[in-house]
Amino acid sequence: MINDKINANLWVVFFFSFIGYYALLLMLISLGMGDQTRLVTIPVRLLLIVLALIIVYKSYPNIKVRWQLKYFLLLMLIYTTRVTVDYLNNDEYYMEPAEMLFYLVSFVVVPFVSTSFLYITNSNLASIAKAFLYSGVLFSILSYYLLSSFIGEVGRLDYRTDGSDSYFSPLALSYCSTMIIGVLGTYMLFNRTTKVERIAALVAILLSIVPFFLGASRGSLFALFVPLLFLILFSGKLKYKIGFLVLSVLVLFLVVYLNEYFESDLLVRLLGVGKD
Repeated sequence: MINDKINANLWVVFFFSFIGYYALLLMLISLGMGDQTRLVTIPVRLLLIVLALIIVYKSYPNIKVRWQLKYFLLLMLIYTTRVTVDYLNNDEYYMEPAEMLFYLVSFVVVPFVSTSFLYITNSNLASIAKAFLYSGVLFSILSYYLLSSFIGEVGRLDYRTDGSDSYFSPLALSYCSTMIIGVLGTYMLFNRTTKVERIAALVAILLSIVPFFLGASRGSLFALFVPLLFLILFSGKLKYKIGFLVLSVLVLFLVVYLNEYFESDLLVRLLGVGKD
């Protein structure tokens, strides 16, 4: 019973901490609430903090401080120090430092710390995988519905492509689509899944190609290919190394072809020719 509650909380935390949060934003935008998103998203962030704390509480007998957490906290200390120094130097951000730290805590610190305390079981992993799958499907469908009309019209979608506040950061679009392609792709590759899950993941991956190229982020391209490089280097058997190498080459050719098809600025920006 306790594990079922932890799984339910994990599902919600992982659904809204990553892709699901942006799927929620897209849903609000599609409903004409683009200027009122914080009325919904801030309560969602607060809910995630509460659920993450419940996970820690329910897992208390098995809590263990892992070495990764120490390095993570060091990284967070460096980050907050940087923000504090910039604030004291009167450097301007696009949001207030207090608001930035709130999003840092709710987006990054609480989910990471709470799950790092947890002894992850196969049941927990199944809940996390389903959260990624469902949020990925929802995000890809909504992004395709809202953005497909811009295919071939713009090299990179920005905040004012349609002359309103309806579209958010192209980085968010690009990184969410990269996460869908990378996480769902590797999960389906290395785990047993049902036919319905494979079809859903394939639909999400194919539809997420649209925000990937409209976002045109160089970082997302690295995020997609670096894991493939690690798979090639550390996959063990030679046949797996060759298989991942062939896959990488095919993906590279596909990216080049689709970049031309979408008339995206992705490769131009990667080569440093276009402006940021």
